[in-house]
Amino acid sequence: MTEPHFKMKRISDDFGTKIMKRKRTLSDDHGNIPVNTGKINKPHVCSFDGCDAAFAKKGDFVRHKRTHTGEKPFACSFDGCDAAFAQIGNLVKHERTHTGEKPFACIFDGCDATFAEKGNLVKHERTHTGEKPFVCKYDGCGTAFAEKGHLVTHERTHTGEKPFACSFDGCDAIFAEKGNLIRHERTHTGEKPFECGFDECDAAFKDKGTCVKHERTHTGEKPFACTFDDCDAAFAQKGTLVTHERTHTGEKPFVCSFDGCGAAFTQKGHCNSHVISMHSVEGIKRQKKQENRVRTCLVNWGFIVDEEITINIGRKDCLTGTNRQFSRIDFAIVSCTSCILILECDEDQHYWYEVSCECGRMMDIVASLRVAGYTKPVYFLRYSPNGAFEVNSVKYSRVPRTLREEHLKARIMAISNGPEPEALLTIEYMFYDVQEGMPVVLADTDFPASLAASVVSSCVPANL
Repeated sequence: MTEPHFKMKRISDDFGTKIMKRKRTLSDDHGNIPVNTGKINKPHVCSFDGCDAAFAKKGDFVRHKRTHTGEKPFACSFDGCDAAFAQIGNLVKHERTHTGEKPFACIFDGCDATFAEKGNLVKHERTHTGEKPFVCKYDGCGTAFAEKGHLVTHERTHTGEKPFACSFDGCDAIFAEKGNLIRHERTHTGEKPFECGFDECDAAFKDKGTCVKHERTHTGEKPFACTFDDCDAAFAQKGTLVTHERTHTGEKPFVCSFDGCGAAFTQKGHCNSHVISMHSVEGIKRQKKQENRVRTCLVNWGFIVDEEITINIGRKDCLTGTNRQFSRIDFAIVSCTSCILILECDEDQHYWYEVSCECGRMMDIVASLRVAGYTKPVYFLRYSPNGAFEVNSVKYSRVPRTLREEHLKARIMAISNGPEPEALLTIEYMFYDVQEGMPVVLADTDFPASLAASVVSSCVPANL
């Protein structure tokens, strides 16, 4: 290490007399002073055990010591608020929550955004510039972010680190993000701190995002607009927009992991439902249980029913151009004379089937019936017995089973007692997701346009 040199500095005492004082500096033999002089220029050294922090300025040193002592000398001046802070800057930021002051304004034309903290302004302006200065350090990744916190969270996907552990006894849940831990622990406490701001609505939620989404059911706000040309679709939730735009791109990123299956879906939930229902013993049993309940209802209502009818599609004198050999129909309502009424029990809205496969199956059934000499119109009544569905992105997850079954009975009676349908093929979806009066299933890129014309408005009770 270079030996320290001493220089004389001329200063004055209280009487103006010039005196000399030695100033210890670090320089090499040529008199050059290095930029980083270490603790020689940081005379304020922390005295707490195990802490080697040192500071050039006494103010920084004083603020640091408060991290050890817990001292918070700066108290909020507003009545009824007991908040106190270790640094005056944090107090200033806090008191803006009382005053509503937002002194930091966006400089971009046409943007009126203002913020209480300068850091939030900096983050916001990156939404205009597109700047993403925080880049993942892991090889081959290169993902960049506008905020450092998002980078830190992202890099945990590489390391697998989950530093936030649930504090409740007997719970081993751990998380990569603190926010997820906070939301999780509310499942233990039952806390719902975010209340709907609209009068006469008592809804409360565990996280702010869910509350914001809920309040859009009051305002009708749909801030997430489709980016594709000639499409005016807009949605209350960003996730719904992402799913919608896949109807333009045809993207199906969620693929079944079972060997030989290959089914792909636009939504993760649909893929999960597919795996449970098609590849597990429990799922198959549940499907059968749902079908048995519907069969019992049909019998109790007085309908004459044939169930589990197998149509031989692949025989030589039937259809060509199909890979299907057989197709099973859940229920045929024999007592219906106005048409061939086929009732399908579609658990979870048939999310686990690919739309193209299911549409092809219906068309093959119709063609087989025609070849077999049946001339009456065919009416597919597709009933989801679970009762969980959405109408214009509003969820209805607790529709009583008795209400669903009463509505099913009314529809079967209306079709059976009504005139013969004008169309040779009609498809009606009951308790399926609905957007603007039509089933969302129609938005799937694999749903044939020729078959879409046969679909009537999805059937949902008017009092919902």
